[in-house]
Amino acid sequence: MGEPWATTPCRCLYTAATVLLRRIFEIPMARVTVEDCLARIPNHFDLCQIAAKRARQLARGAQAHLPWGDHKSTVLTLKEIAGGYVDNSVMSEADLPAVHVSKMDLELPELAPDI
Repeated sequence: MGEPWATTPCRCLYTAATVLLRRIFEIPMARVTVEDCLARIPNHFDLCQIAAKRARQLARGAQAHLPWGDHKSTVLTLKEIAGGYVDNSVMSEADLPAVHVSKMDLELPELAPDI
């Protein structure tokens, strides 16, 4: 049995309207959903923790299990979880260092001379 909130009339109406609008305006629907990920990691809290850590890893340069395409790290993370490439073992992996940009590397715009 699914979540009780998932089958409320408002939720069903919202879902039906969303699908209809996406079809009318030809907006591509997401290929991976949270439900796909919950099939692999059934606990919502664990899924959130694992997805957050993996997205940070990807954003910091970790090797992806799937091709990036034009996806952001969060979408690629959900695709990896739904595909079975990422599980709770990611929580025991070391964090990658944050990417820092030196202030010396930043280009400052030239200021107009004061008149």
